[in-house]
Amino acid sequence: MSLASYQAAPPRVTERSVTHAQVGCRENPLKKCQNTSPDTGSENLHISLHGSSIIAYTAPMAHKKAGGSTSNGRDSTAKRRGVKRFGGQRVSAGEVLVRQKGFWYRPGANTHLGKDWTIHANTEGTVTFSQKRMLKFNGRRERCTFIHIEPTPGV
Repeated sequence: MSLASYQAAPPRVTERSVTHAQVGCRENPLKKCQNTSPDTGSENLHISLHGSSIIAYTAPMAHKKAGGSTSNGRDSTAKRRGVKRFGGQRVSAGEVLVRQKGFWYRPGANTHLGKDWTIHANTEGTVTFSQKRMLKFNGRRERCTFIHIEPTPGV
């Protein structure tokens, strides 16, 4: 095997026809003119002499800068918790009154608690809120908010 087969291939170039403005001044063809054409940038224009002909080519350039990575940019979707029906509003049976995690609000009259602590209305009526002091497991008394449904008369 010859030594030439182990050498790396030259970089890929694209040849194109050359005008005087792209090549150089008449006095010195290797010197770039001030009036280069606007379609070529003077930074990536390469000129070489092969025998009696002048070949100009552009070296391939990257199209985008390398983007860095980041450890941010992730967020969880919102759970849409909170009070859905407020005091004085009319509700029908089965409507969600409060979506919560834990016992922020307690179920009162004509309401029931779902397995994910959601409070639903049992009957059609008007929403009311009340507060009551409750004895906790640690012996302290704390004020708790209850949500009730006052049924509409005649239903």
